[in-house]
Amino acid sequence: MISGYYDFYECSYSDEEGLNWDILTEDKGVYSLYLYNKRVRHIVEEHDPDTPLFLYLPMQSVHSDYFAPSKYYDCTDSKRCTMQAMLNAAEEMLTDVIQYFKDAGLWENTLLVYHSDNGAPKREYTSNGPLRGSKSHLWEGGVRTVGFL
Repeated sequence: MISGYYDFYECSYSDEEGLNWDILTEDKGVYSLYLYNKRVRHIVEEHDPDTPLFLYLPMQSVHSDYFAPSKYYDCTDSKRCTMQAMLNAAEEMLTDVIQYFKDAGLWENTLLVYHSDNGAPKREYTSNGPLRGSKSHLWEGGVRTVGFL
């Protein structure tokens, strides 16, 4: 599955990019979002609720290589379906993370910030709406994104 920057199953960067971070050998073949989910759960469950916790979780699920496990697909007829499947996987993980905080008694004193790092790439299956530009541009389509607290 290496044709983009990060391989979601092999847990490594592409040799084409000049990098190969082959550090998670025991987890090869596991979708990376599942690995992040497992780690977050462990961090939250082991955290002392009397001390502050800052958790930064950069999910790369909606990046190339465009792929998601089959359970997240509502359709299969286009690349846009794949983008939606990747978003479904990210949404499931966010739901799990919120539940971990609730189960640990941390949710009532938690500020969750969810945001994107950039606009969508310029593809036939993505859209930045009426905004000019796309990912990697300084126009609004590249830098203005959705988010919520």
